[in-house]
Amino acid sequence: MTESPAPELHVSWEDVPGALAGTHVWLARADAAHATPRGAATRILSRLLRVPAEGISFAKDLHGRPHLVAPAEASAYSVSTARADDVMAVAIACGVPVGVDVEWTTRVPDAMAIMPDFFTSAEAAWVASHDRFERDVAFYKCWTMKEAFSKAVGLGASFGLREVELGVSGANETHIRSVHGGRTLAEGWRLWHHVVPIGGRRAVLAVVDAR
Repeated sequence: MTESPAPELHVSWEDVPGALAGTHVWLARADAAHATPRGAATRILSRLLRVPAEGISFAKDLHGRPHLVAPAEASAYSVSTARADDVMAVAIACGVPVGVDVEWTTRVPDAMAIMPDFFTSAEAAWVASHDRFERDVAFYKCWTMKEAFSKAVGLGASFGLREVELGVSGANETHIRSVHGGRTLAEGWRLWHHVVPIGGRRAVLAVVDAR
């Protein structure tokens, strides 16, 4: 079976393709026209579907995951959004569930103390193996991957991040090793992460979609 291409990353809200195939991700700062992640997603979908923004309608499932309910032709699209201060991310996929998360790579002075609450011992050891300049990036890579996966699979905000175990390596390869200690929910997902420079700072972006 042919592997689907990696998600296409757009760093401008105005960069909207004429048609959508696969997974696309937008990462940019909030502005007057795109003040919220939901608003940015609505404007992108309006251009993709060639319908007025007023015709785009979302609802939330039991876990708070947004899904499109109008127009009818939007039912094939999955949407996920995230925000970290003034930077926002919108992921839209055609035909598969998708999750996205973003965080600035700010210092985490108590990272070693809080990791046992959110990371497995193997994940914590991987983060700790980095030098102090890259340790924060490694921390946020694990954090955003877990958050993005939780959104993609619809686990809900109450689901503990420690229940999602990542397989991480220095080769930049990441996969879901287990969920709740089992493999059932862990199969069939693709994970990517990007470190994106924005205005002299760095943001860690994670994207998860189904194979």
